[in-house]
Amino acid sequence: MFFTVAGEKLICYNPTMLNKTEADIIEIIEQNKICSSTYLAKLMQVSKRSIINYVRQINEIYPDLILSSNKGYQINKDVHDQVIKENPAISTTDIGERKCDIAVEMMLRKNDSINISTTAFRYYISETTLRSTLYELKTEARECSLDIIFEKNHAVLSGSEKKKRIFLFRILSERNNRLEIITDVFPDLPVSRFGTALHAIINDAGYTITDYSFDDLLFSILITVVRYRLGHEVESDIYGDFLREDDYRISDKIAEYFRKKINISLSESEKKLIAVLCASRINKIQNDIITLENLNTYIWPDCYRMILEINEGLKKRYYIDFTGNERQFINFAMHIRAMIHRLAADITLNNPYLNEIKQNHINIYEAAVYIASIVSRKYPMQISEDEIAYLALHIGGFLETTIDLRAKIKVAFVMPNYYTVGEDLFRFYSSVFDKYIISQLFYSIDELETGTAYDLLVVPFKISRKDYAGKTIVVSPFASHNDRRLLYKTIDNIRIEKRGNFLNKRLFEMFNKGIGIVHNNDLNLKTKEEVLSFMSSALAEKGMIKDTFMDNVLLHETLTDSVSGKVAYPRSVETDGVHTSISIFLSETPVKWGNKEVHAVILFTNTDQGYRTCMSILTEAMNALKDKASVSNLLKAENFEDIKKIILH
Repeated sequence: MFFTVAGEKLICYNPTMLNKTEADIIEIIEQNKICSSTYLAKLMQVSKRSIINYVRQINEIYPDLILSSNKGYQINKDVHDQVIKENPAISTTDIGERKCDIAVEMMLRKNDSINISTTAFRYYISETTLRSTLYELKTEARECSLDIIFEKNHAVLSGSEKKKRIFLFRILSERNNRLEIITDVFPDLPVSRFGTALHAIINDAGYTITDYSFDDLLFSILITVVRYRLGHEVESDIYGDFLREDDYRISDKIAEYFRKKINISLSESEKKLIAVLCASRINKIQNDIITLENLNTYIWPDCYRMILEINEGLKKRYYIDFTGNERQFINFAMHIRAMIHRLAADITLNNPYLNEIKQNHINIYEAAVYIASIVSRKYPMQISEDEIAYLALHIGGFLETTIDLRAKIKVAFVMPNYYTVGEDLFRFYSSVFDKYIISQLFYSIDELETGTAYDLLVVPFKISRKDYAGKTIVVSPFASHNDRRLLYKTIDNIRIEKRGNFLNKRLFEMFNKGIGIVHNNDLNLKTKEEVLSFMSSALAEKGMIKDTFMDNVLLHETLTDSVSGKVAYPRSVETDGVHTSISIFLSETPVKWGNKEVHAVILFTNTDQGYRTCMSILTEAMNALKDKASVSNLLKAENFEDIKKIILH
């Protein structure tokens, strides 16, 4: 038995258990979920036969630890925990933290290059583990049009400086302590004082900025300064067509601050980049000079026409006219303008509310995806989910306050006809629930319209009318908070019951219009493209979709990830279904869906009239199928009753 020192921690390698190479193999497979012998051989720089022998030796010590299939090797989770306890040589460091550390090492400490041996020693990991991390980084780098090239014992980040900064921003934004990381690397950089100065510069120029956008801007400018300080200058072809004189003045003041504090003189291209970074995040406080009448003078004609097209589309789907609220419509239009410029300039924004909006406000998020689809057709640029979530923030207030009339319940109030007592009681009760009810005041039970179906009758006395079969609440003739709480609870229960009955009926209709339940047993479909092609062809044969449907489903997939858990929920960005329908594809074997795997696909078709109902069913399905048990039950479904029990449980 022998020991090595890792920092202050003693690591024990027991020759009778796992050696270092075997520990590396376990760690790499565990991090990558599944690995082929070819991939492992490349990382370990040995032959495939050697990998097979190593795996055999590992499984002799820990039976069934590494499972083998035609896809490659994967770790048996039941055995893995015990191996970790007995072998501290196997690293359990979070892969995200390690990627961030290596990116910092490569881009903030070195000349975009690292020596693999010395870096592995520095972080107390094996060279194999480091290479595995670098391959993970290489995949992410390619998303920014960069590459990591391996030259003998070195790894080099290759590509444009502008893209490198975007890449560094993305990697470090995954860490909560990103500003501390920069401070640790450059202790003489006045991060805190610069934050105070940046606030003052923005305020003095008559601009405003949200707290989160300010943090992003501060971080982006610091990356600009430290990269320039290391000798990396951004390219001169920076897109800045939307910049104004104010933006350049702010940039000049920021550059002057760093010249005085750390004796660094930024180039003209760097100052232009800072102007772009500022303009993409700050807003002029004096926006009152912009009105609906002169808005088209602040936005170029094509963009203005597109915004009007978006407004018309939202009117059709959600019965919302943005122009009804002048200030909100102007803010929305100016946001679209700034977003297009950000996309053209390759400016990245992170949205801290993305997951919350996407998972819990599906209707609002889908409306934002629809807006993004119109923008992406007009201006063929990749719109991130973060930008889509910012669009959702702009339109969310409108959608939240626009409740579908079908969701409201009809309430009749029969109040005493004594001076203003009846009207006062009516206001006391009804005003609180205006968003959820359609209310009507009567002064006598005989005034109730014969044949009118009320969901609830509120009276100050018991009634015995045989022709009224609805629910009744008896309240005090005096304003009572206890009665109001009872009314709230009753209204809520009726709304839930009414919604359940409505969705049950609509789900049945949608299910019958679709292709039903299809099991993958005999079809053997393996990819997203194969499944969507099969399902859309089946819907086309039934005459359920228009010719544009498949293209618009793929556009939706391009704009945003439709996977939640182990279920994909593809849908079109347009209402190009002949009928609103739901079709279900189930597979015991996983289907490759982009970089994820799913076992179920629930495909929706939409019409203008059925869009809101479809979004309600989608919300119910996503909430019902969050856990493994419910997905397992779904895979056993054979008919509508099975589906109804799972989705509308």
